[in-house]
Amino acid sequence: MRFVRDHRVLRAFALSAGLNNFVFSGAFALNVVFLSKVVAVPPGLVGVLLASGAVGALTGAWLTPRLARRFGDARTAVLAVPAAAPFLLLTPLTDDGWRIALFPLSHIAISVGVTAFNILQVTYRQRACPAGMLSRVSALFRFAVWGVAPLGAMAGGALAAHLGVRTALWVLAGALIAVAPLLVCSPLRGTRNFDVNFPARDTSC
Repeated sequence: MRFVRDHRVLRAFALSAGLNNFVFSGAFALNVVFLSKVVAVPPGLVGVLLASGAVGALTGAWLTPRLARRFGDARTAVLAVPAAAPFLLLTPLTDDGWRIALFPLSHIAISVGVTAFNILQVTYRQRACPAGMLSRVSALFRFAVWGVAPLGAMAGGALAAHLGVRTALWVLAGALIAVAPLLVCSPLRGTRNFDVNFPARDTSC
């Protein structure tokens, strides 16, 4: 915990990933209810629409090395989720007719961004951690990032109960746009490629 706390890049990654996943969990917890009850999508089609995120993950895995070579791995990691975040606004815009296509478009774009971020930050973590520390740092990241998921899901459910499902999705989309650029205000801002020799202790903006 001290190692991650004092490492300015890993600390930024942990905070960013945790906040992003909190919001994602709130939105994803509402998807089935939104599609089946609000949009009135048939059950079989609900499954197909939810599976669209896997298409985005595969696309993101294919694109990530190409984006990293073109723009730099650090820059791609910093911008991946902020670039994808506005697409979450398409989810509450989903409705019957042609607007049903907005849901998979939203999830494909989000999955591309999240996959690119995950590949690059995990790769950096594996390079930056000293021998014997990686397993513990990885466990801490898993706890921080996935430990907030049930809290985010409960928050999404509470918003939906008080505001309605569609309005809750609007709020969560706005929250993601607000928290996604956290890495822009980090030691990685303006950096093209990762440097595993970044000083561990430093102040960020």
